[in-house]
Amino acid sequence: MFQFFKKRIVSIPVGSHLVSPRGPYSHHGIYVGEGKVVHYSGKSDGLKAGPVKVDSLEVFQNGRGFSIKEHATPKFSGRVVALRAFQRIGEDLYSLIGNNCEHFCEWCIHDQHRSLQVEHGKKRAATFLVASVQLAWMLRGGGR
Repeated sequence: MFQFFKKRIVSIPVGSHLVSPRGPYSHHGIYVGEGKVVHYSGKSDGLKAGPVKVDSLEVFQNGRGFSIKEHATPKFSGRVVALRAFQRIGEDLYSLIGNNCEHFCEWCIHDQHRSLQVEHGKKRAATFLVASVQLAWMLRGGGR
């Protein structure tokens, strides 16, 4: 369940997984308290990759608002999630497919390295490829 916010929230729980829309994708970060978010800054505001860093909530959301992604069974408490996020500040190993901001948040919360955006993108790409092959086969008289 997502709650979408355009304006500043008075109280966001420490360790919350924040998601900010960026057109065709979403940017993810961990709220660590006092109006600060730890996130992988790679590609968050353009084409330049960047490290894990702390920014204000305003900088993180970049005028686009944010939602809080609920996790039914997180492996860690909110404070531990925030500590895990702080441990990776300065890491500069961003990869769109292999180590992005969502991978970072999922690791902080579940100790799992995954990105649902990447997984869904791969599925869409595979579906498109299969459909393209089928269409090409049909256009060439498939099976006649």
